[in-house]
Amino acid sequence: MLLIALPLSHAGLAGTWWRTLPPLSAAWWLLAEFCVLTVAAAVSTALPPPDAVAVAGLAGLVNARAWYGLTAALARAAVPAPAARAPAGAAEAVAVPLGGHRIPAGPMALAAVIAEVIALTRLVFVFSGPAATGHPQAAVAWAAGTGGAVPARDAVADAGRDPVLEVAGFGSWCCGQDHALAQALPGTVVQQFSYRGTDHRGQPLPYGSKASNLPLPQLGDRIAAQVWRLHEETGKPVDIVAESEGTLGLDAMLALHPDAPVGSVVLLSPIVAPGQFGYHSTGSSLVTRDELHALIWFVGGLSPFGTSGAQTLINSVNSVGARFAAVAAHHAPVRLLEVIPLADAVTLPACPLPPSVVVIPAFHGELLGDPAALHTVRRFLTHQPVTGAPNLRATAEIVAAAAAAWRMPESATPSPPCGARSGVPGSGHGKS
Repeated sequence: MLLIALPLSHAGLAGTWWRTLPPLSAAWWLLAEFCVLTVAAAVSTALPPPDAVAVAGLAGLVNARAWYGLTAALARAAVPAPAARAPAGAAEAVAVPLGGHRIPAGPMALAAVIAEVIALTRLVFVFSGPAATGHPQAAVAWAAGTGGAVPARDAVADAGRDPVLEVAGFGSWCCGQDHALAQALPGTVVQQFSYRGTDHRGQPLPYGSKASNLPLPQLGDRIAAQVWRLHEETGKPVDIVAESEGTLGLDAMLALHPDAPVGSVVLLSPIVAPGQFGYHSTGSSLVTRDELHALIWFVGGLSPFGTSGAQTLINSVNSVGARFAAVAAHHAPVRLLEVIPLADAVTLPACPLPPSVVVIPAFHGELLGDPAALHTVRRFLTHQPVTGAPNLRATAEIVAAAAAAWRMPESATPSPPCGARSGVPGSGHGKS
């Protein structure tokens, strides 16, 4: 956002802005305003409403002064020195000549920024995308220490704890992973969820990275079917470890199948307050349908999933995501742990984190392979205390409050609201 704003901060304030870059003094005003408004958002969140209104008023004064300073800096830059004043009728002196031509400096700088964003996005998909080759293998249960993959009914004798269903996130695949979760839970039956569903024998089907673009009701039904199958084979309640999109599917399952035999639940990189900012064809919302579809098309084109990207999933989250999350909060299991990467703090509601949350230093969607996250999951599922890092928890709350200045205005409370899921990590005595 800052990289785009800097070369365009003078747009509309100068007649030939597109042929120039803003002076350094204008850029400093922009950066100062960004910092002040960010700090004001973080401070006002921690204050009672009357004091927060006062902070907002002071931030408005700073905003007005910044616009005045930016305009003045552009005006000074647009007036040439007397000795170099151009003759009457000549083009403005702010235009930048090069080789007899005038360069559209503003659009060129913007294009360079967009090119950099595209390149970095492609690198993210390249380095975090599927590394499996050949045909996917069948999704079967893994019990660490048994020497490999075995049917759940045969592995249950070696497992002293409840079986675990691993629900990976968007763009995952089966079954080329290194089974890090199974290795972190020795003596436990761990089975990967299949976004394609199960075969006629009730066994999960192998799937590719595009299979996770599903509507939430269908995803919830498929998770419930695999939970029931694993429960029938082992005779025990099923613990669930879900990441990213998998947490949305778990909400859908709890909302549609509240009687599913679920034990403990771990949410990795959970999607917080899904569907809060919907769009409508009437144009009454802050983001129109066409704008969101254009964004999906652009980002999808950069990813391995094609220009449709996650359109089916996003449309479903927009229509039923908030409702499923609210209903699931009332049917959540007693033992619940939410592991949030610090990078996701910019998406969190600006409120104190519930006791079920643990914050670790990581990026979104990478926790199923993160040693620290897996260590936390193992302690929780083996009924050991999970405390997390208090300083990271406080840092996440501050970042979430500061980021509120740069989000769309909230038109509704988060779903579920802050504190709705209040299970205590590792205690076994949380309250749903």
